[in-house]
Amino acid sequence: MLRFHTLDSWRGICALLVAVMHLPVLSHFYAEPFFRNSYLFVDFFFVLSGFVITFSYGGKIVDWRSAGTFMVRRIGRIWPLHMVMLFLFFDLELVKFVMNGWYGGAHQVPFTGETSPEALLTNTLLIHAAGIHDVNTWNKASWSISAEFVVYAGFALTLIAFRSRATLALALLAAVGAVVLLDFSPHYMDTQQEFGVLRCLFGFAVGHLVYRLYRHTAAGADGGPRFGTMVEAAALVLVAIFVSRAGRGPVTMFAPLLFGVVVYIFACADGFFTKLLSTRFFRRLGELSFSIYMIHLFGVEMLMKVANVMEKVTGWTIKAPHVPGGDQTEILVFGGLWAMDALTLVYLAIVVVISGVTYRMIEKPGQRLFNTGLLALQGQTEKGVRPLAH
Repeated sequence: MLRFHTLDSWRGICALLVAVMHLPVLSHFYAEPFFRNSYLFVDFFFVLSGFVITFSYGGKIVDWRSAGTFMVRRIGRIWPLHMVMLFLFFDLELVKFVMNGWYGGAHQVPFTGETSPEALLTNTLLIHAAGIHDVNTWNKASWSISAEFVVYAGFALTLIAFRSRATLALALLAAVGAVVLLDFSPHYMDTQQEFGVLRCLFGFAVGHLVYRLYRHTAAGADGGPRFGTMVEAAALVLVAIFVSRAGRGPVTMFAPLLFGVVVYIFACADGFFTKLLSTRFFRRLGELSFSIYMIHLFGVEMLMKVANVMEKVTGWTIKAPHVPGGDQTEILVFGGLWAMDALTLVYLAIVVVISGVTYRMIEKPGQRLFNTGLLALQGQTEKGVRPLAH
């Protein structure tokens, strides 16, 4: 089966960039505009999803049964690890609840606001990014998979309802979503709970259109265009410049379009960077990308808890109020910038190693479990409708 190894590698790189953005460590990386704006690489995820999902399922979803199969497979892909991480965050909140009962002084009453029981339910159902909550909840990174889950369902319904005109319908939906974001989102593409589903829809539809373009050109009888090292390098430089300067203004609306161009280039390319991204190391990062993305904020929580204990035990000043441009209320500042660089790299290495464990012990078994259950259900259904022997 055809595999876009380079695109898989892009997932791993994007996941690491998002992890660096969320890490509250005052390193050389922290205040750099490129890393502060790396939230935009979530939109790269959405574009890649539209491309890959269309490649894998675009010709298979033709009725309600095939749509159901698609949704079960997607649930099996994202729900098991999501639930494990939700359970860990629940346990952490339970510890806060107990400690607050003993000692008091909690900044926020446990199991309220972003960790409310209502949010726990919507997280379990994967609908927490559908505009239900005013704040990001529990494992805050999971808003994007909730948005994707809603868009997956919309994608399947669109394929069934519009059939040969589904691409046009998705293009129109993407345009509507982009207009709503442009007019009503306070920070344009930097939206999660309020307009996260529309943000995902915009990127996903762009990825879908890019795959249709790829099929029409690069996958044709003549082999289509083949981009070399210079085009690849230009695409990388353009992404770096765009992300560094995009901020949170209206220019961010171009992010899915730019990422769509980059996805097309690397789907067709055969230059140096394509070969580099096709190596075993980067392909492994691509495999672990979902785990990296889903576990990294729990790692941040644990790191800050260790810092709290160290401050109390040693009396050292380890944390400080966040610096301008930061996302966290506190940031680690001990040891100087180079020490913080080392801590950042160690943190990323630990996240990758743990991701290897969660990929092998949670992601893959979860997929197998859902796929086995799906096959068994389909077998029972077929057995139930089989005509009686004469």
